[in-house]
Amino acid sequence: MGPDQMPKQFCDNINISRNEEYFLFQMFSGTSNVVYALTPAHVKRLKLALSYYLAEHEKEYGTVEAEWPPKVTSPIQIADLKTPKKPRRPKEKD
Repeated sequence: MGPDQMPKQFCDNINISRNEEYFLFQMFSGTSNVVYALTPAHVKRLKLALSYYLAEHEKEYGTVEAEWPPKVTSPIQIADLKTPKKPRRPKEKD
């Protein structure tokens, strides 16, 4: 089956995380998502390929305007996920 006949999904969001050994790409399409693990070498080749194809796209269709703020704070913080402490009961008077 050629690429033109393969089913396609639109990726509307992506989360990327990493450690020393691999990068995780979590790609969302509506309510479903798929996670891909790539080695750092694969990520480097992906970056090169995307740069090449984006440059070719811009030659044909014009400049693509986009921003990427790398320090975006998630609306959900780790502190929000911790189990809240139970309030202490007041001591009973004698």
